[in-house]
Amino acid sequence: MTTDAIVMPTTELDLEKVLLSGQTFRWQRDDQGWWISPIGSDGTILRAQQESGVLYVEACGGRAKDIAALYFHAGTSLLSLRDRWLSDDALELAVAIDNSPGLRIVRQDPVECLFSFLCSSAAPIHRIRRCVDGMSRLLGRDLGVHHGVQLWAFPEVERLAGVLRADLDSLGLGFRGRYIGDAARMVVERGGSHWLASLRSATYEEAKLELVQIPGVGEKVADCVCLFSLDKHQAVPIDVHMARVARRKFDECRDVKSITPKAYETFSGSFRARFGEFAGWAQQYFFYAEIERRGLWDQELGRHRPKPLSP
Repeated sequence: MTTDAIVMPTTELDLEKVLLSGQTFRWQRDDQGWWISPIGSDGTILRAQQESGVLYVEACGGRAKDIAALYFHAGTSLLSLRDRWLSDDALELAVAIDNSPGLRIVRQDPVECLFSFLCSSAAPIHRIRRCVDGMSRLLGRDLGVHHGVQLWAFPEVERLAGVLRADLDSLGLGFRGRYIGDAARMVVERGGSHWLASLRSATYEEAKLELVQIPGVGEKVADCVCLFSLDKHQAVPIDVHMARVARRKFDECRDVKSITPKAYETFSGSFRARFGEFAGWAQQYFFYAEIERRGLWDQELGRHRPKPLSP
């Protein structure tokens, strides 16, 4: 692999925080201390290391600099977003940004993103990692060992459509397993991975309306897919943590007790009204800060930073 360099100071990218912040679930350290992960199902592998404000990247399956620039939305300036957000006197957000500068949104493969978040309901990050890794080992293409780490491509949606429920049960997916095959079959019927990727050119409202028709996909999963893979930067996923933030920040959310469909729109819409077209990026700061404030990161990550998963 050829090493490329992208100038990205830690105020624009904190690589470890981004990769461990609950957006994506397959990055791990290799035997040289670099972060490494397959990207989607086509066999692309990306390695990344950050030193002194420079992001060093290598890739199998394409030009590393181009792949990384897309994956990390390198063309979006966090400094510019911060100035725009804070013009609204968002004190809590200012504290969150100052405590975790460089926390930005990634742009994942839509199939991997959809099926990763189908595994996410009521599960901590370390358990989602295990489930996604298990699906990749079971149904994905073996990519071999790279820098001491055995890698598998994420399964193609057609392979997921034919999976047996018993095989999914063996991965510890629990009740979430019943959605995988049904969701994959619907995606295949609508055109497979190309159909999902085509939602990038739809409006946010159109894309979300299509996604919530997929078995197992509710408002939150749809917003995660929109935000983390479909370029819908205004999507604001709402879970119990973000509902807590919304009640604290917005008068119209203060007395909303449970996350009903109507309440979900109130919570999510309040963030969009305050933070505009990049409300989803602001949401990530609030989410990270709320988990940190409540001392839950050890619980989410399994009390350790991810190490290479055993072959």
